Amino acid sequence: MKKLITLLWTGMLCLSLQAQIQLEGKFDVDIPQNQIWDGRYLLYTFRGDAHIYDTETKKKWVIPDHQVSGLGYQQGYYFQKDGDEYLMRKVGEEEPVLPHRFSWVSGWFGDTILGWEEVTGPDAGVYGIWYQLGKGVIARHELKDIHRAVGFDHTQKWHLKKLDWQTAQRLYSYQYQEGLIVLPNRDKETFSFYDLKLNRAFPGEFIKAEPFSEGLAAVQNEDGLWGFIDTKGKVQVPFIYRKRPGQFHSGRAKVINKDNLIGFIDSKGELLIPAKFSSATDFYKGKALAKVSGWDKPRVVLDLEGREEKLFCTNCVLHSKSYKKYEQYFPSQDILDLVDDGFLILRVSRKLSLFSKEGERVFEKESLMMKDLVNDKVLLVEGGFFSKDLDQRFYLWDLESDQPFIELSFEEF
Repeated sequence: MKKLITLLWTGMLCLSLQAQIQLEGKFDVDIPQNQIWDGRYLLYTFRGDAHIYDTETKKKWVIPDHQVSGLGYQQGYYFQKDGDEYLMRKVGEEEPVLPHRFSWVSGWFGDTILGWEEVTGPDAGVYGIWYQLGKGVIARHELKDIHRAVGFDHTQKWHLKKLDWQTAQRLYSYQYQEGLIVLPNRDKETFSFYDLKLNRAFPGEFIKAEPFSEGLAAVQNEDGLWGFIDTKGKVQVPFIYRKRPGQFHSGRAKVINKDNLIGFIDSKGELLIPAKFSSATDFYKGKALAKVSGWDKPRVVLDLEGREEKLFCTNCVLHSKSYKKYEQYFPSQDILDLVDDGFLILRVSRKLSLFSKEGERVFEKESLMMKDLVNDKVLLVEGGFFSKDLDQRFYLWDLESDQPFIELSFEEF
């Protein structure tokens, strides 16, 4: 009887350790961008198709002949190619979000995208469309009007050949934030800021200009020096930096001195945290990760006043990345993971590991990939680096229960 109870208990334990949800598929270890976990939707590429699984409704969609890395996915929205054009769709909805068919999509910048649409008929032309999550279309302008606003003569086609979307995406790199767009001026060697009606926001031309964040933007003057201006064009931080500063987050911005060391300034330009770090994330909710310069110096967690809390890991490498085109403008995934979920994905001795903020190793097994740590769940691939696909295990792992929430598996043809 005692033996039977033991067997039953062992069987129940094994059952509890099984994944709650079984799906057909695998993760792409070679291209990490081909799988995404955002807290609700799990996306992955399998046999040439993009798969989307909704963990709330338990529904699944397959987008044929698409890679997840090519969907431009963000917060439930994605772009599906239809012939030579792109339609903007929302997961679970049959009709496209917008009636516009894009020839080119510049990509997401925060929660806003810029797409280029070629229109025929009476309103023939190329149009730029700015779409913001939660608001819809916030601006739509014909390309010739954008040219006119910045001082280009769009009638001189010998110079621009023709007003097509290739011209648009080549000239107007997408940098929009806090209501203002960075656009090149007539000479194409300076930049200025414009509002969504294409009016110059304030006088001033800069050799380089970064988008606004927390009401300030880093700009470079004709002497090659960087400073910060406000949304009225007034200088708030003097032009004293030789290297491009970071954006402001939590009231702090990274600056780099002549010795390539990183420090942090406040919105008045005061160096509150001395430049002594060889690497550092942006601040996020009052915290940043930094590495003190020197091969034997520790990694630390910084607060807004520069107080340091030694990180448990010294000889480790921050690993997780957001894999976004504009990731340089936003806090890195590492500091988001630490603050929001209390974990860090680190590479130690060529192996990926997940650590709690107290320094406890969550996974002891060899991991080929870990990414997208959201809502106490993380994408995980277990197995040896030289093992075959069938010897690998693909999970969306639940950290709270320490069990697979979703397991992917497949059979060979």
